[in-house]
Amino acid sequence: MDFLESLIICNSGNPPSSRLLCDDLWVEILCRLPEKPLIRFKCVCKAWHCLISEVCLPRVLPASLPLAGLYFRTYTLPDMPLIRRGASRDSSHAFYLHLARTQDQEHMDYTSLEDNRGIGGGGGGGFLDSAYYTDLPFRQRSAENFLDSCNGLLLFRSASDFQYYVCNPMTRQCVPIPKARCHRHHLYAALAFNPSESPCYKIVRFALLQIENQALDIFSSDTGQWVRHLVQLDPQIRETTWLWQSVYFEGALYRLSLTWNLVRFDLNEVSARVIELPMTEMGGRNLMGCIGVSMGRLCYAKEEFNRLLIWSFRVHCEAMKWTLKYSISMSSLKNDLLSKGHACDQMLWFQPCAIHPTSDVIFLGTPLRILSYDLKRNRLEEVYRTTDGIMIIGCFYPAFTHVRFPVSLNHLGKIHCRSTQLKTISEGMRVLSLETPSEDLEGIHVQITNGSA
Repeated sequence: MDFLESLIICNSGNPPSSRLLCDDLWVEILCRLPEKPLIRFKCVCKAWHCLISEVCLPRVLPASLPLAGLYFRTYTLPDMPLIRRGASRDSSHAFYLHLARTQDQEHMDYTSLEDNRGIGGGGGGGFLDSAYYTDLPFRQRSAENFLDSCNGLLLFRSASDFQYYVCNPMTRQCVPIPKARCHRHHLYAALAFNPSESPCYKIVRFALLQIENQALDIFSSDTGQWVRHLVQLDPQIRETTWLWQSVYFEGALYRLSLTWNLVRFDLNEVSARVIELPMTEMGGRNLMGCIGVSMGRLCYAKEEFNRLLIWSFRVHCEAMKWTLKYSISMSSLKNDLLSKGHACDQMLWFQPCAIHPTSDVIFLGTPLRILSYDLKRNRLEEVYRTTDGIMIIGCFYPAFTHVRFPVSLNHLGKIHCRSTQLKTISEGMRVLSLETPSEDLEGIHVQITNGSA
């Protein structure tokens, strides 16, 4: 224990002396502490708990949090041979159709990047192998239930009753979200959370309406309510397929459309803007690639004509232009893999699947492995390998990055999980407040500790 920690402990036990210091000064003192003692001092009193949770931790941790691991989809192989590179078009088509139609054989898996235990079985340190999640009212490993990961929080949906849950594996908390009516025709939901911006989070649900506009149902943990907004989108984009991934960055959600556009949903103005994805002069359009936030920049990565291309995007610019940062030969990476014993016929696909949030590292996937590639050091390393009978399907579903953040979900209070319909309220393109927490139903707050609720 150093001198600063000793001084704080002495003052924390002497309320009159602690009141001599204003909150701003306490924040400056507390923010100088390492992560573990800072979190420990949340127990001193309610005032310190609020001060550390809502001010100190958001200021100190986001810039220094290491990447904890990756969540990604795996698939239990059917009783049919894995197609190989050079297979006929008919056999390839049949295999991909089988993948698309058998979602019950898809699962979410996790590999830790903190402890080198990513060889088969999901690695260590993730929620998937944690006993305290066995009591949750949904199947956490189901690919149908896992929706998103954003700055330490996970979003789940119970497929049986369309109930949403927000979980923090680090604090072992899980809270149910009030149900919104009109829930049958939604396609996807995403988390929007950045503790350096706000201690509150949002859930954005993309609803399918038989009208010309895209409906965004937005839940805010600050108000505990769902509100429906309409945004205008070109029919070609609205009706097409979207990649099952979103990225939250500086107040906006970004999603990839299979029209080869990036759509920016501004959650403050509740508007949408379509951004054309960068293309080279060769104009290749293979698999979509992935998006991510790296060191304060929005990035896009894809394989095109045997080259790994990585762009960064300037958000705060009227032109909103893409800049090509890296162009790397995929042949050299494949040769590196071959030299390490990875058979060529196991590379049915070899694509970027995730972008490291705090360093110049990109994650690449094959059906059987996930690898990290250090762009500065030109170093390729294996971080995950499947077991027999399991295949990674990152060519269709990019991986989710996950950091550990000690944010408490207690600020939500007791959320009542019965929906209450409100009358329509129109204001420009903003319509309908869907839900408010019911006042006559006992609240539900699930906190799992030591394997019991």
